[in-house]
Amino acid sequence: MNKMRLSLFVLLLISALSVAPTFADTSSIVFDSPRTTGDLIITPNFVSIMTFSNDFSISSQGKASVTSYVTAIGVNKCSITVDLQRYVNGSWTTIKTWTETNNNSYCSLGKSYYVSSGYQYRMTAYASVYNNGSFIEQTVYTSSTRVY
Repeated sequence: MNKMRLSLFVLLLISALSVAPTFADTSSIVFDSPRTTGDLIITPNFVSIMTFSNDFSISSQGKASVTSYVTAIGVNKCSITVDLQRYVNGSWTTIKTWTETNNNSYCSLGKSYYVSSGYQYRMTAYASVYNNGSFIEQTVYTSSTRVY
């Protein structure tokens, strides 16, 4: 009888110790910087956009390559705009812009541009989707900085 009680106690102890408290991941919380109230911005999940994928690189010869694509459901038009930006005198300046629009639920863009050495570069991509001429939603991606 004592062995059964001891086994039950050990089992309960293991069960109690294996439960870990769960906390929400706050690393993606964004605070509204234009307002000084510190309001928390909560963004909803996408309604139609299923995939928004982007890539940015600069070769050793200075060829900046940007790739962006979006897929969505329940839409009949999508658009992607990509800005190639250079960091000069404390701010980002757009040096090249490309846009691609398709009358379906998939849109892609892939372009290259030779950049000058000695600067930091990044890409910012905007994807928008529409249905029967009505705007549905938009998303934005900004790459990490590349130095050439």
